Amino acid sequence: LLTGATGLIGSAFARLLLKETPWHIHALGRNEERARRLFKEEWDNPRFHFLQHDISQPLSSQISFRYIVHAASEAAPAAFAERPVDIIRSNVEGVLHLMEYGMEHGMERFLYVSSAEVYGQGDGTPFTEQDSGYVDPMTPRSCYPTGKRAAESLCASYAAQYGVNVVVARPCHVYGPHFTERDNRVRVSFRSKGNVDVNLFARKYYNGGGHHNAAGAFYNGTIEEAVAHFEAAPKEIKESSKQ
Repeated sequence: LLTGATGLIGSAFARLLLKETPWHIHALGRNEERARRLFKEEWDNPRFHFLQHDISQPLSSQISFRYIVHAASEAAPAAFAERPVDIIRSNVEGVLHLMEYGMEHGMERFLYVSSAEVYGQGDGTPFTEQDSGYVDPMTPRSCYPTGKRAAESLCASYAAQYGVNVVVARPCHVYGPHFTERDNRVRVSFRSKGNVDVNLFARKYYNGGGHHNAAGAFYNGTIEEAVAHFEAAPKEIKESSKQ
């Protein structure tokens, strides 16, 4: 089961799994019209199944999913201002509903797609996985990093209390061909103005004449790394996270 299937990361993840594995992919999203556009080549594939659902609500199904990937969350700054409650709910309640469903239906592993925003604002120096920067919880903008942090804590708690096999991925600035129409992140807006060399733009914008804490990453590399962590044994995941 893959939530957020109509998003940038989710849609690429679904295509890669269909191409590289023999698995049946149950792609979950809220907008079937968008899903039909994105997956027009995969729609009739007998291993592709679309589920229209809002993951902030409990999942009603009797399918036993061996693996569950939770990648559903808006990441556009406009949404942070317009729908902060929805963003927190899709992350936190999404993990809660999927964990409960998975434990009742024989789930073998849960992958949560978090974000490098859990590291907070930072002080301009490179950060490691052990760092935790400042996030102001009293601003609507914090709905995204705070929601991601809470969802990660929920993942760790399910692992500790119930022994759930959990993997958490923290992608940084990801770009690619399937941004949503509502996405107003600066690199998306810049690209929408015309033909732009995204790699050149990323270097100029994120470096800003100096160094940025998180580099841009093309979506293919992000998905391949997530799949590698998803398939790795728990010990391998722990060791690779140190690299």
